[in-house]
Amino acid sequence: MTEDSRDLAGMRLFVRVAESGSLSKTAQMLQTTQPVISRRIAAVESAWGGQLFHRTGRGVMLTEMGERALPKARELLEQADLLAAQISGTTSSPGGVVRIATLSSIAALIVPPFLEGLRQRPSDVSVEIVEGNSGQIEEWHAEGRFDISIFYRYGRPQQLETPLATVDSCLVGRADDPLLDAPTISFKRLDGLSFALPPRPNTTRNILDVVSSRQGVDINVVIEPASIHLQTLVAGQKDHYTILPRFEVEQAIQDGRLKAVRIVDPPLVRIIVASQALHRPLSAAAREMFGFIQTVVREALPK
Repeated sequence: MTEDSRDLAGMRLFVRVAESGSLSKTAQMLQTTQPVISRRIAAVESAWGGQLFHRTGRGVMLTEMGERALPKARELLEQADLLAAQISGTTSSPGGVVRIATLSSIAALIVPPFLEGLRQRPSDVSVEIVEGNSGQIEEWHAEGRFDISIFYRYGRPQQLETPLATVDSCLVGRADDPLLDAPTISFKRLDGLSFALPPRPNTTRNILDVVSSRQGVDINVVIEPASIHLQTLVAGQKDHYTILPRFEVEQAIQDGRLKAVRIVDPPLVRIIVASQALHRPLSAAAREMFGFIQTVVREALPK
């Protein structure tokens, strides 16, 4: 490995740790151990001549030097990725790293067929997948952290966003809740219910604010879990609910733990979109993965 490639690898690791805020999460993402990540970060700090992170009980925080270095590192990595994309565009076999931010439910759809594709046709493409809620992913997308971002959009898709599927929002609660016996429920009947909804900024919270104001409905948010897993955990408690598309909780419905009924009058329709990075072209590998994601999600979900 050349000195330049080691520098880029260290820089990329620094950015990943800064974005995750955790050595252990970065280790999980890279399928290694926390001590390995700690040693590699220590080597980067030694090479760069200063401490980049404060270690805390809850993870890591950037030092003043780290805060100064992060935007410069991102800019240099973008330039390196652009150069790699231009070079790979002249080769017949795509390769390189493709970074994807996605909803956890979409990750569950694309990972198995992706692994099967690698088994059938080995390639030089490496894929990193980070899960988040829709609001988090939109923020990461705006900051240019990922090549491909998959999240929810209400209304018309924006520039560089490709619609994958349209899904209805549902009221989700315990399977034995009589409120969920009908196939649909009017938005007005959400008034006063106890909800677990993701924290702001979040597009679902934004649309709920608008519709509830027009309808005179009180959306009583009692807890703000950042993950779908925690939202559904709360929805499994008596007289508590969340709002999600049915496919997000399909397994829990099949297991008899939860029930989901479509919200109407008005319906809350979400578009699942896949968006390219805003400020740089996709590499050949990323273009290939972008097409693969479109095919898999469109086949698995309703149009």
